[in-house]
Amino acid sequence: MSDRHGLWGILLKSRHFQYFRSQNPSHGKEQTAAAVTTIRVFSYSYRDMRLRDTCAPPKSMTVRKPFLKSLNRKSQLLCLLFPILLAAPCVWGDEGVRAAREPRTVRVYDVEHSIVCGGEDLYCGHPRKTIFGYFGKGEFVAGHRHAPAVTLRHGLEGYVHLSAIMLQRSMDGGRTWPTKHNVVVYDHTISDVKKNVFFRQSCVPREHYNMFRPDSLFYFGWDQPEGNIKSNEEGKPKVCFALRSPDRGRTWESVPTIITHPDGTQHSVFKDCHPVLRMPDGKTLLAAMSIQGPGPGVALYSSTDHGLSWNFQRRIGVNPGGEGRFTYAGLLFLPNGDLQLYCMHVGNNEQGDSCENNICITTSEDGGKIWKPLRPIVSQAGRKAWGWDPSMGDGLGPYKIYRSPWAIILNDDRILVTFARRYRLPIGIGGIISDDGGKTWSNEFVIRKDATLGLGDIGYQMGRQIEDGSIVITYYWRNRGLTSRRSGSRFIAASRFKLE
Repeated sequence: MSDRHGLWGILLKSRHFQYFRSQNPSHGKEQTAAAVTTIRVFSYSYRDMRLRDTCAPPKSMTVRKPFLKSLNRKSQLLCLLFPILLAAPCVWGDEGVRAAREPRTVRVYDVEHSIVCGGEDLYCGHPRKTIFGYFGKGEFVAGHRHAPAVTLRHGLEGYVHLSAIMLQRSMDGGRTWPTKHNVVVYDHTISDVKKNVFFRQSCVPREHYNMFRPDSLFYFGWDQPEGNIKSNEEGKPKVCFALRSPDRGRTWESVPTIITHPDGTQHSVFKDCHPVLRMPDGKTLLAAMSIQGPGPGVALYSSTDHGLSWNFQRRIGVNPGGEGRFTYAGLLFLPNGDLQLYCMHVGNNEQGDSCENNICITTSEDGGKIWKPLRPIVSQAGRKAWGWDPSMGDGLGPYKIYRSPWAIILNDDRILVTFARRYRLPIGIGGIISDDGGKTWSNEFVIRKDATLGLGDIGYQMGRQIEDGSIVITYYWRNRGLTSRRSGSRFIAASRFKLE
C-alpha cells in the first residue's frame, strides 16, 4: 500500500498538518521528516491490522470486524489524532507547543485594603522576617519590625538595631488588629550585656513543647550580640536563633536555639517566617534557610526534637555561575507527597526568562533527598496585567522587578505565589496561580499597584487562605499621602481578596 492511501494519506493531506508545516518552515527537512516517519509508523501499523483483520478466515473461525470498525466513534477519533499529537513537538517545535498552552488569566475580586500598623514617625517593615500564623475561624497573628522612622537603611547597620519584633493579632479575618493583643517577641535595642546573656544559655533546661500542635509557633531571628553591626563579610557573623511558642504566640520561651552554618560559625544563616513543614511521620520538621559565605543559597535543615535543635541536611539552591544568590526560601508539602521549594535569585544582571533575578521552583519526590534543577515560574510575557502609564515615568535601576515570593496551597489544592513588584512602574503586589501542582503557571495578576516611583520599598508579604475562600496577606507599604518620600516611615498593610 502506498503512502497516498489509508491513514497515512488522510493525515498528510489534512489541512491542519499542512497548515502547521506552512507556519513552521524554519524547522527544516529533518524535523518534518521526523514527523512524517512518526505518522507513517502508526499508519502502517493500522494498515497491517486492517489486512490481518479482513483476510478471509477458515470456515471454522468466527469472522471478526475490521479493527477500526470494532471501535466506537470516540476511540476511532483517538486513533486518528494520536499520531498527530505525538508528532506535534517535531512539527511545531517547543515554541509552538508552549504557544498552544497559553497561560490563563486569573480574575481578582472582592479586594479590600487596610492599615495594620504605622505612622509618620514609625518604620514598620519586613513582616516576612518575623512571625506569621493562622489558627482558623479568622484568627491571625502577624509580626513586623517596629522602629522609629529615623533612617532609610535596612539591616542591623540601619533601622533593625533600633527595632523590636512586634506580634499583632486579628480575630476577624485580618480586618482589624487591636493593640491590646500586641506582644514584643524580641527587642534588638537591649544592651550588649543582656544579649550575651540571652545567647549563652546553653546549659539552661529547656521547655518541652509539642511543635506539631496547631497552636505552636516559631520565630526565627538574627542579631549580633557584641555590638558589631557591620554588614560585610569581614564583620562578625550574625547569630541565627529560634524561639518557640506553645499558645499561638501569646507567650514565648526565654532560651533560644542557636542555628549554625554548615561551614562553621564564621558564616551566617537566616530563616524567615515561611512555615516550617510538619512531616507525616509526626517527628520530623523541615525548614528552608538562606546561607551566606562560600556558595550562598538555600539549605535544607531538619529537627526531630520539636525545634530544640536544627541540623543541616543539604544545599538546594546554589547558583552554578557563582553570581548572585538564591533566597526567600519557602517549602510546600503537596497532596501527592512531593516537596516543593520556592525561592528567588537576587543578582546584579538584567532579569530575563532564565533563573536570573526570577522566582524559581524545584521539586523533590523522595522527602528532600534529591531535588530537580531550579526553574523560573515567571516570564516577561506574563506581565500584561500591570500595564504601563507613560505619565508615571520610567523605572530606575536594573530590570529586576520581583521581591519576596510567598507560596501557599489553596483550599482547592491550587498553588498561589504572591510577590512584590519593584523598580518598574506600576509598583505593587501581584501573584500567579498553578492548577497542576506547579508544572504550569497563570499570567500575573494584580492585587494592588498604587505605590509610586521612589516609594517602591515594599513587600515581604505573608498570608493564608481562610475558610470562606478569602486570601489575607500582610506586607509593608509606602505611598504618597500616608508616608513621606524622604522619611524612613513605613506602615504594615493588609489585603483581603478572592481568586476566580
